[in-house]
Amino acid sequence: MGRRLWIVFWVAAFVALGNLHYASANDFNLRVVTDDRHDWTKSATLKVIAEPGGEDYREVILTNGTNKVLALNLDLANTKTTDGKTSIDDDNDAISAQFMTFSENPVVIPAGSVKKVRLIVKTPVGTTPFSETPYLLLSTQPKKPQITQDGKIRAYLPVVNRVAFPIFVGVGKYSDFATNFEIDDVQFYVSPQGNAAKLWIQNNGRLDLPIKGLLKFQDAAFAGQVFGPYKFDNAKVLPQSRAFVSIPLPSDITETTWRIFAEVDSNDVVKTKIFVKDVSFSSVSILERVIFGLIFVLSLVVLYWSYRQLRRGKNRNSDNQAPDLSTEVIDAPAKKAPAKKAPAKKAPAKKAPAKKAPAKKAPAKKAPAKKAPAKGRKRNA
Repeated sequence: MGRRLWIVFWVAAFVALGNLHYASANDFNLRVVTDDRHDWTKSATLKVIAEPGGEDYREVILTNGTNKVLALNLDLANTKTTDGKTSIDDDNDAISAQFMTFSENPVVIPAGSVKKVRLIVKTPVGTTPFSETPYLLLSTQPKKPQITQDGKIRAYLPVVNRVAFPIFVGVGKYSDFATNFEIDDVQFYVSPQGNAAKLWIQNNGRLDLPIKGLLKFQDAAFAGQVFGPYKFDNAKVLPQSRAFVSIPLPSDITETTWRIFAEVDSNDVVKTKIFVKDVSFSSVSILERVIFGLIFVLSLVVLYWSYRQLRRGKNRNSDNQAPDLSTEVIDAPAKKAPAKKAPAKKAPAKKAPAKKAPAKKAPAKKAPAKKAPAKGRKRNA
């Protein structure tokens, strides 16, 4: 009996496989509902923000593009970044998962129909402000095995499709998440595609800043014709950061003084600013050129001063060493000094008279000869 049941089970499973219909990403889709309650609800980007101790919501419309009923599970999934790639983190829960509920879950959508679902964030008093970007997961439910009226078992293979939609969840004061940006500056450079402008935007808010806008140019000296608008779209500035949008420019924008009109639109908040700029498409700005010029001139002055100091030092050395230089000039004769010292070696010859001193004493030795007369006197006596 048991063996027969198993055979019936597997046969029913393979028979049902031929009639199985499972949902794919093309069978259903999600669209975010916009409204005027907040700056961020004006955008089609899925963002849900609530103040601590309060609640707020966003609504989405789910569409069933199949000819059968779909049952979708809704859930929040944490994200992780590995090697610069963001993916679903199935091992950890998103912080906002404990604060988010759905008006219906699972969501049953009739064939070829749509259904509006509300995502609600409700936080208790004292909740620490935070923000994160998890995924809103929509997954199809596998059909459970069913027993037919004739007692047979009809089984379905558990095929599950899961589609992830990025969602921003924030808890804090609404003012912290309001659209807050400034048009900071405009610069010019040469991009690989040609001349271009850099329009710098400062995002002071805590949300990504989606921006679009334009630039217009008018000659600052003669006014007259307005060139542009040169538009940009689909740009984004991260929270609490400064970034630029690159805007290609035609050859009509030459290197001269221009009055530049900038307009930036984000979440229906429009800001404008007018600049008067000396446009230069060189890789080195005019200010940098002035600085490099001053450094070059200063380097020449220092080089000339060093040269003068070196010359003065050489002149002092030449003055102090003048006697030595004269001696060096007569170095060749000085080497013959031994020949000049020859008379000095004859000094003993000059001392010869001193050695003949005994000859001068000769008269003293002849004293007996002088006594000869005395002997004669004795003879006379």
